[in-house]
Amino acid sequence: MLGVGNKIFEARDSLGPVKVFDNDYERYLTFGSIYELSCQKKSDPGFLMHEHTRAMILPLVFQEPGNAVVLGLGGGSLVNCLYHRFPEITLEAVERRQIVIDIAQHYFAIPNDPRLTIRCQDAEDFMTGPTRGTVDLLFCDLFNANGMDEVQRHPAFLSNCHAMLSEKGWAAFNYFNGHAETAEAIQSLEEQFDAVYTCYLFTGNLIVLAAKQSPDKDHAGLVERAKRLERHLGFPLVNHFLRLNSVAQENRAWLNSPGPVF
Repeated sequence: MLGVGNKIFEARDSLGPVKVFDNDYERYLTFGSIYELSCQKKSDPGFLMHEHTRAMILPLVFQEPGNAVVLGLGGGSLVNCLYHRFPEITLEAVERRQIVIDIAQHYFAIPNDPRLTIRCQDAEDFMTGPTRGTVDLLFCDLFNANGMDEVQRHPAFLSNCHAMLSEKGWAAFNYFNGHAETAEAIQSLEEQFDAVYTCYLFTGNLIVLAAKQSPDKDHAGLVERAKRLERHLGFPLVNHFLRLNSVAQENRAWLNSPGPVF
């Protein structure tokens, strides 16, 4: 739900309004609904405020990506986190609304830096471009005023996500729990990726992680990596990591009983 604050800016394009709210500590972006699309800690733009964005960066426990692509800029929460916390990562953000890009740059401290490329482009069109086979980490967080963009569930879109990734690449998707269409999307991901994991959140979000190659399952080593990453980021992460569940039963074969994978 939208936090308490004063509206400091509002604009509109053909897809509807975009509003910015602010209080002494935080700044919010919304597409005209009561729900926050983005929330930023003003004193630390790289700090992730929302649980779903924290869970989305769990692939960093498994790999050290050289580059990352964010589909859906919003207020730039994921972009700012990756930019400030991981200076070795090259970033690309794709946002179809120029008004959202302008607001993110002006009100949400999106950096002007050669490490970051922002494209005003439809995500579906971007997916068929020259970056195919080269992306180490892909974030799919496509939302509008009515909720999640349905393209994020389409089998063709998910196939393009797989094709975009490098051989050891990961993709992270922000879905809603309990939707039949979400189950179908997860099945489509399972058919294409070597490993698929889910993380259910109390907010109603369902974060789905998909790896092009099955990751190392050294439990103790991965937990230690998650703890180090949590300390580096400055917000809780290990609890999300420990709730990861494998979608495919065969991916649990190394366990004596079903349940959380890590």
